[in-house]
Amino acid sequence: MSPQHSTRSSIRRRLLLFLLPPLALLMLLNVYISYRAHMLFVQQARQGQPGDAGHFILASTWLMNLIQLDLTLLVVWLGVYFGLKPLLSLRRQIEAGSPRDLQHLDARAVPAEVKPLVDALNLLFDLLKESARAQRRFVADTAHQLRTPIAGLQGHLELLMNDPAAAGVQGRLVCLRDGMSQLSHSANQLLALARADSAAGVMAQFQEVELDALVRRVVETHVDRAARAGIDLGAEAQAAQASGAPRLLEDLLGNLVDDALTYVPRGGTVTVRCAMAASGPVLTVEDDGPGIPEAERSRVRERFYRLPGSPGHGTGLGLAIVEEIARAHGAQLYIESGTGGTGLRVRVVFPLATV
Repeated sequence: MSPQHSTRSSIRRRLLLFLLPPLALLMLLNVYISYRAHMLFVQQARQGQPGDAGHFILASTWLMNLIQLDLTLLVVWLGVYFGLKPLLSLRRQIEAGSPRDLQHLDARAVPAEVKPLVDALNLLFDLLKESARAQRRFVADTAHQLRTPIAGLQGHLELLMNDPAAAGVQGRLVCLRDGMSQLSHSANQLLALARADSAAGVMAQFQEVELDALVRRVVETHVDRAARAGIDLGAEAQAAQASGAPRLLEDLLGNLVDDALTYVPRGGTVTVRCAMAASGPVLTVEDDGPGIPEAERSRVRERFYRLPGSPGHGTGLGLAIVEEIARAHGAQLYIESGTGGTGLRVRVVFPLATV
């Protein structure tokens, strides 16, 4: 064994330490009983009673063999259980891991035979983390670089639509404007998704966020859009605080409100709430729109998935972004039916602050 592994536990060594002593003890016990039975047989033979001694030896031999078999199986089971116990600890480490936060496995207490496997897994985790980090950087950089030229194109397009010379192509310009708005919205969502993906390791930077102020700010941002769409957008904000990243929480609530305004028809109602509950601070967005069928409520959390027959040309990222941000904050996302079983209610329940 190499010096590196000289002080490391080994599965073979643990099994030998567990199995050899009790098995050796059983063998010595068997030899002792056989010896005593032989001596008894010789003594009784000298006394003229060999038949009783033979029966005794046969019965004791069978009994000893049965006891030895049972004890051997028990010892082997205990030896395998305790010998492989370090692998159970390694399994718990792997099960406790997250695909979004690939932490190294602790290789200090693993058996020598498993150490190369753990080292290979840790190297794989490093490669996966670097690949995910590069992907997030690419998405964020691309979305960020797209925002400025898209905003410039939208400004020029608005000027062109107000030009009398463009009166004959107003219909095409309106389609172009809608497409540019959708492209701008997609770029903003990709940027928010990149921020949410990289949020798993920023818990140390969290601060107390006033959820009631956040609700009022997000509602004010969307009130003009709601008025143009003929939707009643309101807020019911009670005093509540949650630990988190302000920008990410604004992305979370903004995407919920944006989705509600997208799918609620004209004349509908959208209500944004925040409150303190027994389970923790809660953000809620409820509407009286078409809702989401219960069978689809798990799938709408997936990236780029849209309900069949959904209006508009959305990207299917809204609830995926909400899910990522909620997970980064240790919060739970609930998708439910609205009041009276109609519409949709989405709740984000944050954990209670620990002192």
